[in-house]
Amino acid sequence: MCGISAIISYSNEDVIKSLLESLYYIQHRGQDSFGIVGIQHSQRIMLCNSLKSYKRHGLIKTEDLMNYDSSRIGNSKKLLLPTGNDYEDLPKGNVGIGHVRYPTTGGKDINSIQPFIKRPTLKQQYSNRQYIMAHNGQVRIRPGFERVLEELNVSKNISTDTELILNILMIELDYQKILTDEIIRLAVRKLGEYLIGSYSIILYITDVGLITFRDINGIKPLSIGKKYDNYIINSETVGIKGADYEYMCSVDPGEVVIFYNNQYSRDVVRVKYKENCELRPCIFEWIYMANVSSVIEGVSVYDARLKMGEYLANKIKQTLINVGYDIADIDYVVPVPETSKPSAIMVAEKLGITYRELLIKNRYVNRTFIMDSQNKRKHNIKHKFLLIDHLIRDKNIILVDDSIVRGNTLKHVVSQLRNAGARNIIVASCSAPIRYINRYGIDIQDPELLIARSKNEDEIAGELGANAVIYQSIYDMKRAIMALNPKIKNFEMSVFEGDK
Repeated sequence: MCGISAIISYSNEDVIKSLLESLYYIQHRGQDSFGIVGIQHSQRIMLCNSLKSYKRHGLIKTEDLMNYDSSRIGNSKKLLLPTGNDYEDLPKGNVGIGHVRYPTTGGKDINSIQPFIKRPTLKQQYSNRQYIMAHNGQVRIRPGFERVLEELNVSKNISTDTELILNILMIELDYQKILTDEIIRLAVRKLGEYLIGSYSIILYITDVGLITFRDINGIKPLSIGKKYDNYIINSETVGIKGADYEYMCSVDPGEVVIFYNNQYSRDVVRVKYKENCELRPCIFEWIYMANVSSVIEGVSVYDARLKMGEYLANKIKQTLINVGYDIADIDYVVPVPETSKPSAIMVAEKLGITYRELLIKNRYVNRTFIMDSQNKRKHNIKHKFLLIDHLIRDKNIILVDDSIVRGNTLKHVVSQLRNAGARNIIVASCSAPIRYINRYGIDIQDPELLIARSKNEDEIAGELGANAVIYQSIYDMKRAIMALNPKIKNFEMSVFEGDK
């Protein structure tokens, strides 16, 4: 779960501040590090005049946006690279590519931060050509093709799946003097022959322009926006809106979209590299990953979470009736902030129970789910929430969370509520039980850490310290989104159903 963004200006504007703003709004997708590349290309001769990158661990801060001044770049405005090296000028350019990282593969050093920049692998070929790429997703080599890629020297000396993708594309494109729509289409198609997984990709080729595409199932989101003569590509619509662009469309599954450098080729070129693709987006985008103000595949994330809360309320009501528990005895519906708030509001509304925000999120603690180690997650969870103690004592609470993955956060929250005097705590999850690992870009890689891997609801309740645990059904989880866009017929569901 990373975030990618790119902007191309046909009016020769410097786009780097807008690029930073677009990344700033999608940092919930990756908080380990960020990188940007600024490219200055000549529209007259369609060639790259300059290219510069900036990469840093941590988050983009508001001061980065406030202090950006393109007129000072190359003079006194410099930022420090955290590598022990000297200062480096901040990039500028009429094309920019950016990435916020949440590592599922690769190292932790500065060289593992995207976007990646590479020259052709065939030295005798077009050595002035360079490739800059940012990737959201996760891939693996299709069984039976390991040796083929080794013979092509594709899978040697690489540390990330992003490099694997880029190397395959370069093998297909290096020997071509002029890269046409058809050549690019066939190169992207080749990825599906060699690789399995998810990929939403932004690629800049210095003698071509800006290229973007998604895998044949559109597992990871990717959208395009426009402002005057400028175009933006971003993982989420919130990043488009945050940079003051207007949403145009999503990139379709199995589609390549090309923005050529040449100012006389402004029409966006859209070509299918594979026909009859089945849209199968990751359902976890609506449950947890995406910003609540984003729209994915025509479905508002906020509306989807409201609908999940509506269906979850029905499940809670029926479950409590079955065990002889009177709903009138429940004092509050309480969300685990921030993602579950819309669902909790709807649960309270449908059940006629008072909604209260008794857990206050510490704004200085980042998302613990996407932290890169169990120790780091547990350490930060302790500082994640504050309680409104005086409203909790002797109260019966329905605690609504977006999902229960490892159970680290909920275990701590339930313990805090118990210590504050809560009488009964019923945990309700907007998602179904998560029992399987993920190979499509979510950091659920160790099945032994999954609390629902081999436990039933009663056992999970005991481990969390709750009186009961109620899960959303898979059927209701799917139809909450399909009800808002009937064109979506299926989802990437491997964490719930296994990798089929």
